Amino acid sequence: MPGPPGVRSARNNLDRGRVRLYRDGGAWRSTVLDVSLTGIRIVRPRDFFPIDAADFDLELQVDALPPLAARAVLVRLAAEDVALRFERLSIEVEHALRGLIHHLGRPGNALADDEPLSGLP
Repeated sequence: MPGPPGVRSARNNLDRGRVRLYRDGGAWRSTVLDVSLTGIRIVRPRDFFPIDAADFDLELQVDALPPLAARAVLVRLAAEDVALRFERLSIEVEHALRGLIHHLGRPGNALADDEPLSGLP
């Protein structure tokens, strides 16, 4: 799914990524459309109806790698997708996210079976 007009394209298509959002006892699962060091765009979950630009706890999972946890703020809500901006990332999470974006940014988004992702815990 292409990004909406006006959204920067310096992101990585993360078609193998899944995300979980948590807020006030609610939890939603979705698929990642793209990700950068500043934010993430996901498919809008069917039952996702936030009433404000709320903070969420977010967990990003790609393949069998350890999940990355962050806080994120809702910045755009559309019929088909949702954009969130990361709050301050820990050094460890930022480093892991950089490695993930770098490795998955290769043509075909493929890793060799024996190739580790550097920087991941």
